Amino acid sequence: VVYACFAGSLAMALYRVSDSEAYPQEHRRLALSMLPGLVGGFSNVLAKGAVELVSQHALFSSVSSLFILLVTMSAAGGQLRCINLALERYEPLFVVPVYHATLLLSSTLCGALYYGDLDSLAISQYLAF
Repeated sequence: VVYACFAGSLAMALYRVSDSEAYPQEHRRLALSMLPGLVGGFSNVLAKGAVELVSQHALFSSVSSLFILLVTMSAAGGQLRCINLALERYEPLFVVPVYHATLLLSSTLCGALYYGDLDSLAISQYLAF
């Protein structure tokens, strides 16, 4: 819940920066290029949760599992909308690397926080990571 609130707040801030003429062009370009990566990282983790529900035959067993499916599909659609908007406004040579780096970072952080993917690492492994 904490990560979802943080990611949602960050996504809204990035969208405001990308859509406001008050910020320099470079900041708007960076914000709009980062936005689909942030949304994509969140949707990747949600998709992992939905796949786990499907594998347990529990996807349609409760309202919360249906909510996870709905949010996953919404996040994936939002990611596509954001990347298309960024590619429409700015050059792909800038947008794609920023998007990819943000997607990897947000997927890793979201997975680490939500699923505890990094809980079993030693200090030296954290530093190497």
